[in-house]
Amino acid sequence: ASSLAKSRQMVETARKHGATILVPSAFEHNDAIASAKAWAAGKKINCYHATNSFDDYPTHGIHGVYLICRAIAEAGNPVVSVSYRTDKWHRAPGVMTFEHRDEDGRQFFGSLHQINSGLGAIRIHPQGDDPPRNFEIRGGTGAPYNQTELWAPTIWAFQRMALHGEMPQTFEQILHKNRVFLAGWRSVLTADGNPVRLEDVPDDWETPVELPSRPDDETVALLRKKFG
Repeated sequence: ASSLAKSRQMVETARKHGATILVPSAFEHNDAIASAKAWAAGKKINCYHATNSFDDYPTHGIHGVYLICRAIAEAGNPVVSVSYRTDKWHRAPGVMTFEHRDEDGRQFFGSLHQINSGLGAIRIHPQGDDPPRNFEIRGGTGAPYNQTELWAPTIWAFQRMALHGEMPQTFEQILHKNRVFLAGWRSVLTADGNPVRLEDVPDDWETPVELPSRPDDETVALLRKKFG
């Protein structure tokens, strides 16, 4: 959603009518990031750094944001603030910094490089004697693995939700990652790349929807015609 008010309205409507919703990225629903979340859970994290294949923030940059939310925030380390530094949000490169607080209130930071190569990966550095560990999203080799490794798990998540009513993320997790995404927007658009706390994003603040890098894309016009 392009504002927190809109995302809350969607969630509240779903709750009111007993509906399930899915707000997915293929960079969340894959074995590498599921393994990262499971490995990070219960650990004290010093820091992490991640990469994401990128061409603009709202259509592909969001995949890296959701990767961080899945692997780190959902392992018990919610995001507190986001900074996003780049010359242009609709092209690479850019770097985002995430401030987290763990379950004990301890602060740590991680970075996400928005680049125009590869898929996505994260390297997590825990406290103590455990060495850092890499988790890299990979496409499978040849059919059918070029589909099942990356794209199919999201479809399976939707199928499980449709058949059994099981949401892969709670409403609170969906709202949290939307707030993280919006804080990144607000950092690059209004704060000159400085950190923006999630709680400081106004409910009615709207992000851009047109893409300067895709001037001939009719998607926005079609959606406005359909939904106003």
